[in-house]
Amino acid sequence: MCQFENFKKSGIIFFLFAFLLKANFCFSSDINKNKKDTTQKLSGFYMGVSLGGYFANKNTANFYNGHGLNNLKAAIIDNGYTYVAIRQKLNNKDYSVDTNSLPMNMKYETAINIGFHIRSVYKNNFSVFIESYYSKLKASDYFIIQVADNPQQISQPVLRKYPIVGVEERFDFNLGVSKTLTRKKVNPYVELGVNMNNVKILKSEVQIEDLTYSIVNYKYAYNSINQGGIGFGMFGGTGLEMIFNNKLFINIGVNCCYKKVNIINYNYESHFNTIVYMKLILSGLLFLGENEN
Repeated sequence: MCQFENFKKSGIIFFLFAFLLKANFCFSSDINKNKKDTTQKLSGFYMGVSLGGYFANKNTANFYNGHGLNNLKAAIIDNGYTYVAIRQKLNNKDYSVDTNSLPMNMKYETAINIGFHIRSVYKNNFSVFIESYYSKLKASDYFIIQVADNPQQISQPVLRKYPIVGVEERFDFNLGVSKTLTRKKVNPYVELGVNMNNVKILKSEVQIEDLTYSIVNYKYAYNSINQGGIGFGMFGGTGLEMIFNNKLFINIGVNCCYKKVNIINYNYESHFNTIVYMKLILSGLLFLGENEN
C-alpha cells in the first residue's frame, strides 16, 4: 500500500512537472515573437491542471465522532482484548467513556485540491468543460476517558483527553459551461454545471497514549466495504482569466458546489463545499503534436 501511495505521488509530480515544462515553452516562444493584439480570441481544444484549497462543509464530519455506525464504545470498551491493552497503558486502572461527551461539532481541515481540466473554447467567449478533482480530508477532535484514580476509595475519576480522527478521499467530477465576459489580457468569467462525487473512507480511529485503534464497524472493516458512496450536486463559480497567448492562459477563481456527500447508512442533506483554485491551461494541440495557425 505504501509503495502504491509513493508511486501515485511520483506520478502526480511527474505529470505536473511535464505540464509546467510545456507552459514554459509556450510562454518563452511568445516572448520571442512580435507582440500580438491582447484582444485575440481563444478557440479550440485545451487541457489544464489545477491546484487549490478545498473547504469542506462540516456537515458530514460528525460521522467520525464515535457515535452510530463506527461506535467508540463498541471498539474500546466492549472489545475485551482492546480494553485490557488500554487498561495496561493506564497503569492497570479501570476506565470508561461517557458517550454524552463525544464531540458533536467536528470540522474538516482545509485540504489541498488537485485536478485535471479539459475544455472546448468557442469564438463567442463560451466554452464547455469537464474536470476532475481529488482531495484528502481530515476531521479531528478529542474525546474524554474517565480513569478510576483509586478503585479502593470513593473518589472522582481522572479525566483524560485523547484525539479522535477521520480521514477520507473525495473525487469530484464536474461538467459545466463557462462564459468569459470580456476579451482582454485579463478577463472576468462565470461558470456553472453539474457535479458527481465519490467518497472513500480511509480511517476512523482514536489514539490512546501510544496505541491507535480503528473504530470502523467490524463488518465493514472485515469485508473491506467502503463506507462512502456516490453523490450529486450542482456548482457555480467565478474568477479571472489571464491570457498569455493563444496557447496558454491561467484561471484564478472560486467554485461553490451545492452537493450531497453520500456516506453509507446516513442520509446527509446537501450543503455547499468550496474550492479556491488556480488552473494552468494549455492548447491541446501541443499534446497532440499538431501546429496551430
